[in-house]
Amino acid sequence: MQIRKATKKDVPALIKLYSNLPQLRDFAGQQYRSNYFEAFLNKKNRIVLVAEHEQEIIGGLNAEFENTAQYAFLNNIVVKKTYRKRGVATALLKRIREESKKQKNKRLILVVYDWNKPMHQQMKELRYEKYGKTVVYSKKL
Repeated sequence: MQIRKATKKDVPALIKLYSNLPQLRDFAGQQYRSNYFEAFLNKKNRIVLVAEHEQEIIGGLNAEFENTAQYAFLNNIVVKKTYRKRGVATALLKRIREESKKQKNKRLILVVYDWNKPMHQQMKELRYEKYGKTVVYSKKL
């Protein structure tokens, strides 16, 4: 498995990967489109990472660097269902830590929804600190 920065040629595979997770797609109220990922690919303070196995995109992570405040905010981590529990998310998180350090950031922040029990467990195993309680509200427009 290789973790690398995404390129424009990865966008169709990323759209498919992200759109196959109904909870994420439905909560966000959007289908992931190429302009979503291209906005991340074309800005210095944003990044998209992919996990690739045998030329197949099996995972993705997108994040924003808030360099003034010295933190990175992880927007999404998605792993193809057949590759979960194989260290893909852990490898993506390790790489984003490295990229964040290059940006001189001191903290990674991510929101994990309460329904995502496996990710809560992984955060505990990787020694991420639980910080406060956040309630997310959404309204269709």
